[in-house]
Amino acid sequence: MPLKADRWTQFASTPHPWEQEALNFLREQLLDVEPNRVFALFEFASPDGTIGEVDALVLTQKGFFLVEIKSRPGKVTGDASTWTSTTPEGKRLTDDSPIFATNRKCKRLIDLLKRQKALRDHLDKLPYLRPLVFLSAAGISVELEESAKQFVCTREGNSGTQRLLDALTKQSPAEHNDGRRRAIDAPLSRAIARSRRFRIQALPFGSPPFSISEKWLS
Repeated sequence: MPLKADRWTQFASTPHPWEQEALNFLREQLLDVEPNRVFALFEFASPDGTIGEVDALVLTQKGFFLVEIKSRPGKVTGDASTWTSTTPEGKRLTDDSPIFATNRKCKRLIDLLKRQKALRDHLDKLPYLRPLVFLSAAGISVELEESAKQFVCTREGNSGTQRLLDALTKQSPAEHNDGRRRAIDAPLSRAIARSRRFRIQALPFGSPPFSISEKWLS
């Protein structure tokens, strides 16, 4: 059963149907059980004024993830630094790997969360916020070097990538045996949910951003 409304909070609508379809796919993959929760399509302001856009912030028993959705169809090639996307029509676009920007957002967002009153009793349990780039186009060909696939997933795990559901919920043997890993349980998941105000009204994504430091409980 996909996530119900009390475990899925989408703050805004998106003008891009492929982005909403990717979010719907994410919602359908996760079971409606503790500690699973998703907060989708919001913006935040760091103390230094840097603005970050978040496609999906995901909580599962495995961990805490900031999911960046990339929906361009076709083929993606490259290494840990630079990616080139080629559409089915042959149009090419080369840019920095999105993993770097996603990881920077993770660091700024977790810093804000640690300041929230609702989490003061859980700081020792708060896990690392992991970046995850979801290449959501069906049938996408991923020809990245192996070093570039570590934080990348696709719908079905094609081209040697992780399947979205596995990336969010399935622990590898190394992860299972890692004593440093902090699993998310129901109390921690609920504390993270309490650290934000549900009365925030959705803003059109890309509109002047609200600041989590102001809108989330301090």
